[in-house]
Amino acid sequence: AIFRQMMAADLIRPDPSRGGALVMTEAARPVLRGEVPVTFRRDAVSAAARRAPAQALVDEDDEPLFSALKAKRRALAEAHGIPAYMVFNDRTLAEMARRRPRDLDALARISGVGQVKLERWGDAFLEVIRGAPVVERVHPTRRRLAGSADGELYDALAEEARRLLRGPEGTGKRLELSAAQLRRILAARPRSQDELARLLGPRHAERFAAPLWRVLSEHG
Repeated sequence: AIFRQMMAADLIRPDPSRGGALVMTEAARPVLRGEVPVTFRRDAVSAAARRAPAQALVDEDDEPLFSALKAKRRALAEAHGIPAYMVFNDRTLAEMARRRPRDLDALARISGVGQVKLERWGDAFLEVIRGAPVVERVHPTRRRLAGSADGELYDALAEEARRLLRGPEGTGKRLELSAAQLRRILAARPRSQDELARLLGPRHAERFAAPLWRVLSEHG
C-alpha cells in the first residue's frame, strides 16, 4: 500500500531502462531532506483478511506448481528490486497453477496478466508451467490410501476418469477430474447418481456422473 501511495504521489516510479525497478523522482528529494512533509493512509483491512492462505487458493494437486511459480516470482522481484506483488499477485499465480496455460495466448487469458506483464514476465512463467509434471507418479492423495479398500476404489475411479478424458468416443474436449475431486467423492460417499452429480458440478457431471456411479455401485 505504501509503494502504491508513493507512486501516486510521484515520489517513485518504475524505470524501464532498469527492468522496471523503482527509482526515486526529483519530487522525493525535498521529502528525504525533511523539507516537505508527507503522510500515508493506513489500510483499514488487516493483512489476514486481504490475503487468503495458499491452501484456499489451489487444490492439493496444484500446490507444487503454485509453490514453483511463487519461487519464480520471488526471484524476478529480487532481481529487479521490486515488491513481489508487482510481478503477479497470489490469485493470478493460483489461476496459472489451476489452468496451466501452455502458450502466451492462453497465459494472456489469465486474470491479472496484462500486455506489459505478459511481454516482461510471460516466457519465464511459461517455462515453469511447461516444466511441471502433468501427472505425479504416485499422488499424495493416493499414497495416503495405500493398503486400504478406499485405495482400490480411488484407482477404479481415476482409471474411469482417465478413460473419459476426451469423452466416451475419445474425440471430445479434454476435461479432467483432479485428485482433489476424487478425494471429495471418497469422503462424501454419495448415495445416488444425483447426489454424485451435485458433488461434481454441472460441467463434470454431464460426462462423469453416470460412469463413476457405476464404479461406486460395483464397489459397494
